[in-house]
Amino acid sequence: MAPLIKPVATEAKKLEIVPKSDFKTLFDYAVTSREGAWKDTAYAIWTMYMTGMRVSECLSLTFEDFDGKYIHIRRQYIRGKWQTPKTKNSIRKIAVDEKTKSFIYELKKYYSSFDEFEESWFIFGGYRHMDPEILRLRKKQIVCRSWNP
Repeated sequence: MAPLIKPVATEAKKLEIVPKSDFKTLFDYAVTSREGAWKDTAYAIWTMYMTGMRVSECLSLTFEDFDGKYIHIRRQYIRGKWQTPKTKNSIRKIAVDEKTKSFIYELKKYYSSFDEFEESWFIFGGYRHMDPEILRLRKKQIVCRSWNP
C-alpha cells in the first residue's frame, strides 16, 4: 500500500474570458467569413457566449427547444451518443436576449424553406446537428484569420 502523502497546495488556473469587445470583433468576422457560409457557426458561438451553454448542449438544440423566450436544455451529444445532462441542474431553461432570438428566427426561416422542414430539426445544422469537431475547427480558423487577416 502506498504511503499517504499530504497534498501540495497549488494555485488554481485562472479562467480566461474573452472581453466583449474582442468577442464582437471575432463574431463580426465570423458572420462574414466564407461569404456568410459559416453564419450558423458564428450564431452557435454567439449563443454559447451569451448563454454559457456547453458545445454539446448548444449543438443538440432543436427548434422545439426554443419557445420564443427561453432555450430548454434537455439533452446533449457526447462522444457520438445522445445523453441526458449529468445532473438535474443541467436540465434547465435559459433566457435568451433579443439578438440571439433574431439569429434563431433567421435560421428557422432559412430551414423552413425546405419542404421536409420539421420543428425537430437542429437550430445549428438543420436536419443533422452540426458536428462538434466541425465547430471547433471552424472556430479555430476564424480566430486565426480574424487576428491575422
